[in-house]
Amino acid sequence: MIQDNEEVSPQYHSNLSHDHYLFVDLETGGLYPTKHSILQIAAVITDLDFKTQGFFMSYLKPHPELEVTEYALSINQLKWDDLQNAPAEDTVVAALHHFALLRGHKGRFAGYNCQFDLEFLALMWGRHNNIVPPYQVPWLDIYTCAKSKLGNKSGLPNFKLASVADYFGINTAGAHDALQDLFMTIEIAKQLKTMPAREDKEVSGNLETARFSIHQQELLVQVQRQEILKETFHDLQRQSPFCLICRRFLHDNETIHFH
Repeated sequence: MIQDNEEVSPQYHSNLSHDHYLFVDLETGGLYPTKHSILQIAAVITDLDFKTQGFFMSYLKPHPELEVTEYALSINQLKWDDLQNAPAEDTVVAALHHFALLRGHKGRFAGYNCQFDLEFLALMWGRHNNIVPPYQVPWLDIYTCAKSKLGNKSGLPNFKLASVADYFGINTAGAHDALQDLFMTIEIAKQLKTMPAREDKEVSGNLETARFSIHQQELLVQVQRQEILKETFHDLQRQSPFCLICRRFLHDNETIHFH
């Protein structure tokens, strides 16, 4: 058990070895990671001030051994037949892993209600030769930060992502799309960072974590801002409407190669 500091503040950054965040969000075919398939994965790399440096998104063809509920398809506004044309999970796993390491080393995992996503991700990595996750934990959970900094006196009906986004006047169009949800989460993080800690703030509880490290693989990646992924992965040789990668560390139209 490791106690995680959930404050979003400059002082917090100086005590950790990471120099960027990897925000991740999933849309799934149900609530249970041992039973339900992942349908969409999005990731955003930010600096410590939550400035976006690159983003990744892909839909996934449902895993043949896992289930997808009709309710999940409805909530996520997805169609089963469309998902049959999405990349298989192993292709997306390789793409996500390499995107997460674009900075050359792992960032700290971040998101909204992180434990839900981390449980699905842990089993996903395990299905593919136990790939070691390319991110650091303990994680930064913006959901916990919002509860801590806003508290019950905020008047919020709940601390769901859309509710907190509404509180800060953040556009919630596209909710339940993994990438749009991450953009909302990051905007909330920026707002929370400017807020002082509450005097009556509850003491953060211990969070379960795992000790992860990474191992390198080789993959050629070519990415351009706001364009559909094109012939970039070894086993994805066609343009796909189901994948999007953006890399924007230096210039919006920068193209990069990793060998």
